[in-house]
Amino acid sequence: MGTELVGRDDELATLGGLVTGLSTESAAVIVRGEAGIGKTALVRVVLDDANAAGLRVLRGACAPMSGAVAYGGLDPALAVVRSVAGGSFTSSAEGRARAVEAMLTKLREMARDGAVLAVEDVHWADTSTLDFLAHLCRNLPESGLLVVFSWRDEETDPGRERWIGEQLRNPAIVDVALRRLTLAETIRQLTGYPTEIGEAVHSQSAGNPYLSAELARGGARPSASLRQVLGSRLDAVAPTTRQIVGIAATHGRALTDDELLVAAAGDAEAVAEAYASGLMVRDPPHGWTARHPVLAEVAGQYERSGDADQALVWAVRAAEAAEQGFSIAEAGHWYAVAASMWDSANHRRSGVPQKLALLDAAANHLGAIGQADRAMELLDGELSADTGAADLVVRAALTRSWLGMVLGTTEGAVRDVELAEQLASPGDELTWARIQARRAMVLGTAHRWDEALGPARTALELGTRCGDRRTVGTAHTLLGLAAVLSGDVTEGLGRYETALVIAQRLAEPEDLAMAGVMLTDLYLRLGEADQAARVGHMVRNAVHPLMLGRHWLEDVMDGNVVSALYESGRWDEALAWLSDPSVPSELGFFQGVLALVRLARGDITAAEELQTQATSLAERDQPQFVALYGEVQTRLLLQTGRADESLQLALSIAERVHVTLDQDETVDLLLAGLDAAATVAAPESLERLVSLLKAPTSGRTAAAVAAMVEGERSRAAGVLRVEPWLTAAREWATLGRPFDEARARVRAAEALLERGAGPEIRRTAADQLRAAKLLAEQLGALPLLEDIDRLRQLARLDLQPAAEPHHAAQHAREPEPDAPLWPPVLTEREQQVLVLLTDGLTNREIGKALFMSPKTASVHVTHIMEKFGVQSRVQVAALAARLGLDKRPATPT
Repeated sequence: MGTELVGRDDELATLGGLVTGLSTESAAVIVRGEAGIGKTALVRVVLDDANAAGLRVLRGACAPMSGAVAYGGLDPALAVVRSVAGGSFTSSAEGRARAVEAMLTKLREMARDGAVLAVEDVHWADTSTLDFLAHLCRNLPESGLLVVFSWRDEETDPGRERWIGEQLRNPAIVDVALRRLTLAETIRQLTGYPTEIGEAVHSQSAGNPYLSAELARGGARPSASLRQVLGSRLDAVAPTTRQIVGIAATHGRALTDDELLVAAAGDAEAVAEAYASGLMVRDPPHGWTARHPVLAEVAGQYERSGDADQALVWAVRAAEAAEQGFSIAEAGHWYAVAASMWDSANHRRSGVPQKLALLDAAANHLGAIGQADRAMELLDGELSADTGAADLVVRAALTRSWLGMVLGTTEGAVRDVELAEQLASPGDELTWARIQARRAMVLGTAHRWDEALGPARTALELGTRCGDRRTVGTAHTLLGLAAVLSGDVTEGLGRYETALVIAQRLAEPEDLAMAGVMLTDLYLRLGEADQAARVGHMVRNAVHPLMLGRHWLEDVMDGNVVSALYESGRWDEALAWLSDPSVPSELGFFQGVLALVRLARGDITAAEELQTQATSLAERDQPQFVALYGEVQTRLLLQTGRADESLQLALSIAERVHVTLDQDETVDLLLAGLDAAATVAAPESLERLVSLLKAPTSGRTAAAVAAMVEGERSRAAGVLRVEPWLTAAREWATLGRPFDEARARVRAAEALLERGAGPEIRRTAADQLRAAKLLAEQLGALPLLEDIDRLRQLARLDLQPAAEPHHAAQHAREPEPDAPLWPPVLTEREQQVLVLLTDGLTNREIGKALFMSPKTASVHVTHIMEKFGVQSRVQVAALAARLGLDKRPATPT
């Protein structure tokens, strides 16, 4: 029979080119296809070529049972992993990061002389192997290393589907997808067989090379699948032979002659039969393996299992070994396996923890890697004083309360905290510190701050006294947010930074990500996009080595950064923020924020897809997530012509969140709902929204939002007012929010044109639209540009640009002295600034007199010049004197 690599010339050329190019560039390759398509044969040729070229070859392989063995697919690196096992680290995540760095270091050293790492059948790999390969492919050495792994294309669990999807999106990875052979290629493959046999085989195998070969040997029996063919061959051999093939299936490496003989209980005839029947292959340099991976699966059912007691002991030992090797996912798996065996095993085995202890350990580990749903299932039974020892029940209750908080089920989490409080020893200050920290975190996450502050303070006090740094960091995080919500930004920032330092020292990825969430939220509130992005980068760089990927809390942190970039008009940066191939979690927060940017750009399809991924936000009982979902959905319905639905949704969401959220966090939902109410001319609904969500009375956005409320109120009543929209536009411009400014200017133009058709009004409306258009063009806000053009056509306005401005807002000139809006309307603060300006004071002097910064004084002066339609302070002073505006008292507020 001819070579199995018929029809693979292009693939061989691609892989050969990557090997040849290693001197200048590293590469990663996925060789994928169905079972029997020739993945192993292709990889073997690549490795032979690499050996011939003098490259160092490292081989690993995964097997059906290797998914539960940490780094089971990375035999070449296991010695390095063991070298850090048992070391002293501040967290399991840090230990794992050190193990991974040790493997990366080894590969980098080998890459200097050229190396190939090949890992076969990665679809069976354990979580640690998958995480490492993904991390490696994102961080390849500059040159010298080729990573090759094979993947069987078949239905698998959702986690692995997501993993392979991420890898295929990674531009650093070359995708080599193997196709089936044509009839002519199958006939070439079966050299030595008559053509009619080749045709009959191809009609059954559909061009699958391995199945073609097996069918040819068996005379091309009809209706045979690869699994059926291999199963029938297993059935034809002795039970001991089937058993040793099954035992081999549980290993991710080849077995030596001695190991295979032990597996066969000394039955050399069974070994010989396995070889003669073609069920196993002996490669002298490496050892014995099953002839094909599918064969290993079919044979796995024949492996003998030990008694339940022994299995329980070994499962616990496997979990402990995984912990020592900082393999969090595998530790969680084996503790869960041990717990599942508990009821059928003899409980008198020494050294085996109680069942609840096993479940708690499994849930902790699985929750730490983002598998909160699976972790909660493990602890989904009744917890009470009768479940086990009090300290054990307390521990499990705290674990389950944490999972409940993560999953957005606050009431259940609170009940678990209450159970822990009932059972905890009154004198155990350390446990009480942790209980109070958990209570504060659960309640704070649900924005029940009146209930959360006391426990947070208690946790800080007890945690400090007991030296529990993690509890202290958690308390600082919560007290920092409480300070920010009360308006004390300085205290909040200080506490957040303290929590971040503690998290960095403990190397706890969850605490690092939480500190990132809080700091980016603060900078979002302050309108400081650069600072939010700086924190996002810093925390991401700290978390990813510990997690080998994303922590789910990064979704919230990254959402805050994107929100800050979106508000400041940096939309391209917002869309490019998550540039690595990893994907957000199923929380949906990041997707919801990104949907807003897509909506503003006019990409409805992308926005709808993102919002579908964010649907789970509405199912949580944490109001900040519900509010985001409501804002996005309200905007989406409004933008797709369903204004009535949009308003009803906004009202229903407002009813859910208005009790607990602070005003800053409801502003965006309020504005979206007001837009919907005004669009359908529903003043009563508008007032209901205002009553529920309430515009902020202080803070950065208070003046702008107040003006927007008045503007939308006039729209809903059918009597458009100009002044609120002009005020809103100016305030948004001051805050550096160009999209909001542009939308307000369009509304101002609508109101002006509604007022009348005089030349001065038309000129002013054109100025407003011109400024809005310039901003919308810079942003790429296509729907807004369409609105502007539609209004321009209806009013027959000329929006050709005038003289080049130094600021977009200066396109929007205020009316001349004989226009209906003259003299311009000034705020009380602007009147105070104007009086001092006409007295000849500088910005610094004005600021000192009115207790404001020189920069703020400068902003007010700029607004005054815009309102007067002039370019200098002298012109403002002259007009103010002519109109008598220079005589008004300037009383500091």
